Amino acid sequence: TAKGFTLPSRFLYHFFSYFCHQKPERSFFLWGEQLPVCARDCSFYVAALISTSIYPKIRGMCSPDMIPKVYLIVFLLPMAVDGGTQFLGLRESTNVLRALTGFSAGLIVPFYVIPFILASTLPVDVKDG
Repeated sequence: TAKGFTLPSRFLYHFFSYFCHQKPERSFFLWGEQLPVCARDCSFYVAALISTSIYPKIRGMCSPDMIPKVYLIVFLLPMAVDGGTQFLGLRESTNVLRALTGFSAGLIVPFYVIPFILASTLPVDVKDG
């Protein structure tokens, strides 16, 4: 219950329970308290926040053009292999490996989500030029 923050802690655990298994053995702990998401999800969210914050400096906010899809494959493949082989029972991953693969995925996803949102919300004259 996060050092006296019972209500926010309960809310976060409940909210993220819809998106994450929240297994303690696959989670990070901060000051002795389990984070509300697993190691992979935690690093994914951190990387997505970082990537989203630098997106305007790299791509601009008026260009709905996506980067080539090969980058998506390259950045998501490590997570797919790590999670997939663990799911199939071929091996057991570690929290460090989960965090690294989640971070990789989190870095690239905003470069596809943001242009998708921009393409569906920007006026036609802004998209064209």
